Amino acid sequence: MTTTGPVPALADRAAACADRLRAADRVLLASHIDADGLTSAAIATAALSRAGIPVETVFKKQLDAAEIESIAAREYDTVLFTDFGSGQLDVISEHVAAGDFEAIIADHHQPSDPDDCHPDAVVDTDGYADFETHLNPLLEGINGASELSGAGAAYVLARALSTEGTDNRDLAALAVVGAVGDMQAVGGELVGANAGLVEEGIAADVLEEGTDLSLYGKQTRPLPKLLEYATEVPIPGISNDQAGATRFLEGLGLDLKSDDDWRTWADLSDDERQTVASGLVQRAVERGVPADKIETLIGTTYTLTAEPRGTELRDASAVSYTHL
Repeated sequence: MTTTGPVPALADRAAACADRLRAADRVLLASHIDADGLTSAAIATAALSRAGIPVETVFKKQLDAAEIESIAAREYDTVLFTDFGSGQLDVISEHVAAGDFEAIIADHHQPSDPDDCHPDAVVDTDGYADFETHLNPLLEGINGASELSGAGAAYVLARALSTEGTDNRDLAALAVVGAVGDMQAVGGELVGANAGLVEEGIAADVLEEGTDLSLYGKQTRPLPKLLEYATEVPIPGISNDQAGATRFLEGLGLDLKSDDDWRTWADLSDDERQTVASGLVQRAVERGVPADKIETLIGTTYTLTAEPRGTELRDASAVSYTHL
């Protein structure tokens, strides 16, 4: 276990949240039902289960007064909110003050105005409603829109819940998926506290960071289909043109099949990938594709190394956009 955690500025908050969760007989985990919220819940559920804390999980499309009331009606003494809750502290604080439940929040959205909250349940932190078990990067000067997502906050909490049996670093891969799904990649790359989570995932051998073609379907689509469907940066004669994509690849001298099976991007050697990437950039320049668009053809990629090769589960972008 670490003393500062993966995001030192949030260490004290994470420790306070973890201490309260360990003291709970059982926990109700409520999370947002989007890519960031689903990964947040997965991270928190795994960490709680590993710590021997019984947990039930519910998902909500939105967290309004009626949904919070329904959560209170479940009669759990401890409720953990992930990827939402900060912006609903005005309502949550009323339930906390009434003794309906104790709230623990791991979120990255803007917290409520303290003037709108119950004075017995929150304090004022630079104009934001706050309390001891409130884990939010914004409260410590970290950008919640580009430097740490809800899944990242849940991961910081998971690390604070580490036990002698596991430090929960393997959950960093899910945190990266959540950040990518929350569109937090700045210029195609995770930055700030998110970059620290990438380092944790690499150290845990569950993540690889690299520079590669920024196209969806690299693990599963036959090469001609990969380029045909790559319409984020339309390249005349290749995009939306299967015959054109096939001719382009054949012109590079690539073997498109192996034992009668179509090869995918994941099947190519590093040299072959470089050949295709260079060829695409050259074709795009020749056909007048704007330079700023061409630059997005190549970007930072995050590979989940624990997942099977040749499946979308290995690609953080594919997982966040397709499976969550």
